[in-house]
Amino acid sequence: MELLSPAGSWEALVAAVQNGADAVYLGFGGFNARRTAGNFDGDEFERAVEYCHARGVRVHVTLNTLVKQRELDGFAQAALDAARAGADAAIVQDLGGAQLLRALCPGLKLHMSTQAACCNAQGVRFAAAQGYDRVVLARECSLDEIARCAKVGVEIETFVHGALCVCFSGQCLFSSLVGGRSGNRGLCAQPCRLGYALCDAATGRERARGCLLSPRDIMLVEELPALERAGVRSLKIEGRLKRPEYVAEVTRVYRRALDMLAEHPEKFAPDAGDERALRQIFNRGGFSQAYLDGHFRDCDITDITRPNNMGVRVGKVKSVGGGRLRLKLDMPLDAGDQLSLRSDSDETGFELKQALPAGNAELPMPSGLKLAGGLIGAQVYRAASQVQLERARRSCEGEHVLTRVEVRARLRVGERAQLTLSAAPDAPADIRDISVHCVGDAVSPARRAPLEPTAVEERLARFGGTPLEAADVQVELDAQAFMPVAALNALRRDATQRFIEAVLERRRGCPAPPEVRGLPALPAVVARDAAARRARPLLVVQSRALADAELGDALYWAPAHVDRVSLEHEFAARGPGMIYLRLPNMLGSAELTEIAAFACDHGAELKGCVLTNVSQLGLELPGELVADMNMNAWNSRTVELLRAQGVRRVTGSLELTCAELSEMDLRGLERELIVYGRAELMTLRHCPLNASGGLAHVDCRLCDAGKGLESCELVDRKQAHFPLRRYRGASGCYAQVLNSAPHDLLSRLARLPEFDAARLVFTVEAASERRQLAQRARTALEAWARGEASAMPSPSGATAGHYFRGVD
Repeated sequence: MELLSPAGSWEALVAAVQNGADAVYLGFGGFNARRTAGNFDGDEFERAVEYCHARGVRVHVTLNTLVKQRELDGFAQAALDAARAGADAAIVQDLGGAQLLRALCPGLKLHMSTQAACCNAQGVRFAAAQGYDRVVLARECSLDEIARCAKVGVEIETFVHGALCVCFSGQCLFSSLVGGRSGNRGLCAQPCRLGYALCDAATGRERARGCLLSPRDIMLVEELPALERAGVRSLKIEGRLKRPEYVAEVTRVYRRALDMLAEHPEKFAPDAGDERALRQIFNRGGFSQAYLDGHFRDCDITDITRPNNMGVRVGKVKSVGGGRLRLKLDMPLDAGDQLSLRSDSDETGFELKQALPAGNAELPMPSGLKLAGGLIGAQVYRAASQVQLERARRSCEGEHVLTRVEVRARLRVGERAQLTLSAAPDAPADIRDISVHCVGDAVSPARRAPLEPTAVEERLARFGGTPLEAADVQVELDAQAFMPVAALNALRRDATQRFIEAVLERRRGCPAPPEVRGLPALPAVVARDAAARRARPLLVVQSRALADAELGDALYWAPAHVDRVSLEHEFAARGPGMIYLRLPNMLGSAELTEIAAFACDHGAELKGCVLTNVSQLGLELPGELVADMNMNAWNSRTVELLRAQGVRRVTGSLELTCAELSEMDLRGLERELIVYGRAELMTLRHCPLNASGGLAHVDCRLCDAGKGLESCELVDRKQAHFPLRRYRGASGCYAQVLNSAPHDLLSRLARLPEFDAARLVFTVEAASERRQLAQRARTALEAWARGEASAMPSPSGATAGHYFRGVD
């Protein structure tokens, strides 16, 4: 299995390489999902690729943000530049951008980013059909799901350590719509790390408080054998925003574990000291194993007490007095350690100026040390270990990843000096046949002291500052031979440079793509017949309630229970109307198979299906296909891909402005806009209510009893109220956080780009409110069709999203 480490800066890249990474992933240009990391541009990127390839490490470049229509040229140029620099693979979120990259850089391996939210085998099959070489699975996948995905035949990459997004990646709009910084554009403001109150929606009674959306980091070092059996190809460490010492320590630990697994699989047991090192370098209230076990406990996913580094508990405060601080320590501490003293409501910290032994220890009272509730009894945590940080820094100094070479020199009087460097038999297999031969200055007879064999061998073996190491040195040397030291050094440097150049050429990630002028043309499509357009846009209602079909021209049915028995029972009671089945945006393989089979069996009664995830592309589904906003159609290349998959209508993203929507060529498809509704800010695999109560996931039935998540809402520090919803599959519930304010454009239809369908999304509205909104929408659409402006003002508290303001 490949060990893939983060490189958010040059220092982090060196840390990853020198501590045993097989590959690194790094940001290039402005199209990566960590735009606030150091990242790499131009010459530095080329230097990074050369540094890695010279040491046998592959480079995966992240081009994993969504791409607007006007940015396609820049995205294409970034991909071409990365390929020309010799990158090994590109990690891509944007579906259209991936197709563009495949056309321009056919030799560059294409990896589907976790931002594409591929969470099941159907999604992996779609990726394979589209030419992806690897899929980075959603972090919510269970071990069984990972194994199903690996059987498809495409390489599978999974995260094994680091921060865990609480929302399915690529499906989060919280930071964008609430904070104005889009995670899909690499600028997530992490509202998930803030504190919230979980309150009863009807009474306002507080049921829990804390960092309810802040997940623990994951640590899967003990699960490496299981991941290997499941068929995982690459193990990914999260952390492009982490410091180099973190990258060094985590890479070192997983390198040791992987080497142990390879050498003694039957005795595999991670070192306890290594696990302590992982906790010390960074943890958020301990670690979780994410969702690897499908029967996880929700409370294991999050630690609601704090969103940042917990450190490691090392003792407690016994007493204070006489200018002294007396501690009871579980372990010895070192000078330079960063300590944190914590009570139930406060914490304070200081740097330790002296080493302390385990047991009873005391030190001078640090200046200004205060703690609400008093210092006595406070818990002592070590937030940073000076010894660990120094060890990590030392690991990045010098060269620890070396290629052994055999050195052969011929120094005969009257001949030009000759030097050959050949890869040693124990060199990496991909370069084992490399050998370079160099000729230097002439060897002259010695006038005084001839060359000493030992001194020549020692000088020719000096490869300091390079990734080479002499395995064996043999020199043919005449007894009276002489050559200036400078000339001998120059010969060695020339041979070294040529050997490294040969290695770099061998390890070049892909052939340099040809020069191109302009983007590849899209295939011709039949233009839509203007005469065939509707007199007014279609009024679509999205709702759980099948009875709401009477409120609009069509209903997008979004059932709360998506198991086959529940679907059949509910659908049997439907009334008249044009009904589309809206598929949930996140489902496991078995759940998706079940709901797709239901749709096919009822193809005669369904008008079509609404697609919300890449895994639903390529499925056999009945009727008309509509791409929901979750499909992230941000440019005409993505629209063309959707058209080729049978989609008839595309829903505009809530993150694009009217101008940006208008720039897209819809490739003959219809455009749908959401003109009312609370946006789905997050889709969660765990339940915040269960997490706060310590409950298990799959066995919960609180919502069915009317006492669960849907009776609650999250309240933030500004007193904004975010309703909670869920849908339930065979593996349990998926929770959804809705926006605190409804999206309402009914009074601004004339300012929107041309559209063919207008959607009302009903979630928490009562039946009477739904009827009123539907009538208001019908009136507004009829006025719009007559070319009249709506006289109805938007209700107070509503938002227009980014249609008129844009987002970073």
